[in-house]
Amino acid sequence: MRPFVLSLAALTVLGGCATSEIVNASWRSVPSGDDMADAYPGFAAALGLRGSARLTCQARPDGRLADCKPDRVRPSGLGFDQAALDLVDRFQTAPRTRDGEPVASEVRFTVRFELAPDEPPSPWSGAEPSAEALSLAQEIAPRFTAPLTQGPGAVSLDGLPADRVVAVQSMVRTLDQTWRSRRAEATALAMARTVPVSTLEMLRFGNRRPPRPDLSDAELASAGDRLSAVDDEAMADLRARYCARYDCAEPRPSRRSSVFVNPVGAAAPVASGA
Repeated sequence: MRPFVLSLAALTVLGGCATSEIVNASWRSVPSGDDMADAYPGFAAALGLRGSARLTCQARPDGRLADCKPDRVRPSGLGFDQAALDLVDRFQTAPRTRDGEPVASEVRFTVRFELAPDEPPSPWSGAEPSAEALSLAQEIAPRFTAPLTQGPGAVSLDGLPADRVVAVQSMVRTLDQTWRSRRAEATALAMARTVPVSTLEMLRFGNRRPPRPDLSDAELASAGDRLSAVDDEAMADLRARYCARYDCAEPRPSRRSSVFVNPVGAAAPVASGA
């Protein structure tokens, strides 16, 4: 899974009073990388799309946010507005003060969702399979190639509004049919590289899955380098199909690479996380 990046525009405190000594609210805590992973809309993540949503909230004297309302959501219709709202409980401010006493205030800030670059697996450096192993794997691989429409390999539709789900499901079905043979070929290569011929022979006559090879996670990922590349191409195809029909206008990418917050009047981040 890709790591997630959260960036926040400067916290703007709305309103003021010229006759009192006022210290505006600033950030005390922000969501973690795990919080971002949980909130990031699944379909947008599958397509590698960035997003943002501006929130206007009431900052309470205890530092918590309430009555948040999203606007300026980019792209629209992918769930970034709800994702930002789902993170509200993870924010806390150092509250605004008036003459030294905490007071409520209205604040506005933009939550930007970004995916860190997805590093491809290292190219396979082991021995290539024999013709016999590859032939056996090609025969059985279609049974073990996870479809894109259901099960563990299904494309997540999380974040899509109800009026888009049916259309996107149709896109995914078409994608699955278009890429099924190439994905099966790539699966066959990964199996032939890692599963002994004797085990492949047994798999021809049964539906059980092959045992996990005695390889590290990195070695297994390397053995599936072709499948990873094909899946990336399939997702790029889905992104092109979706964006030809719906809004995919992304916000500008952040110039920072970690969770960060810029409070009013600060020259550098005051909070960071994984």
